[in-house]
Amino acid sequence: MDTLLTQLDALVLKPELAPLLSLVKGARNGIVYGSKVRFPHALVMIFLFRSGTIREKTKLVFKATRQHARNLSTFAIIWKASMILLRNVPGGTGKEGRYDSFFAGLLGGYAVFGRQPGSISKQIVIYIFARVMLALAKMAIQPNMHPLSSIITPEARDKMTNNAYPVFASVTWAMVMYIWRWYPETLASSLRSSMVYMYVVLEVIWGYPADIDLVMATRIIGIPCARFCCITNEGVLFFFSAHRAVMIGVSKVFRFDVHRSRPSSFLVCTVL
Repeated sequence: MDTLLTQLDALVLKPELAPLLSLVKGARNGIVYGSKVRFPHALVMIFLFRSGTIREKTKLVFKATRQHARNLSTFAIIWKASMILLRNVPGGTGKEGRYDSFFAGLLGGYAVFGRQPGSISKQIVIYIFARVMLALAKMAIQPNMHPLSSIITPEARDKMTNNAYPVFASVTWAMVMYIWRWYPETLASSLRSSMVYMYVVLEVIWGYPADIDLVMATRIIGIPCARFCCITNEGVLFFFSAHRAVMIGVSKVFRFDVHRSRPSSFLVCTVL
């Protein structure tokens, strides 16, 4: 047994096998990290907000975890392999070039995330995009970073550093609230549903609510033919007539039979 371990140690330490072993290690680390990140998130989100049996939810959790781990592992393999190839191109210096990581990431990003734009891939890309934008913002005010760096004084650089995040946070929330109010169809459905749940409060009246609320709510769900609607904790309730309504929930659509129990505006809704 000791002899076998010694031989394995010697094999691992061979310089000519280092590139191959780096590919294996990158793939392994991608699987481990992807599983650690996605599994607890998927477990909480799916069991809290998805409908279905425990068996169905468990399958969704493992499916999301497998997809995340596979994406990161595959990207690690492609990036590592591309870096090795670029470093060893004929006529090259045998060392890493300044832009090798850029082109390797370009290839891996297209192959893994660009060609398979699923929900998990989009979440990863959006997360990376946000980090890249923050890094570029920091780089933009660093000395000797670009031709305009010389005109930024140390005092101005300190003020930008101290005030950049408050401005960034304020503008971000201002823009998302404006877009949600007037162009909600352009937002992701999950964000749209969350904002409807938190910020839209309409009372049921037999007639028409405020025009702007009706317009906004019908644009959010995409049902412009409803007579009027109301927002509940379960979703948006659209009334098409005195006896027909549809509940658009976060994950389900319910049809209702509406009965007026008395001449007042009080309504009783029963699921068909």
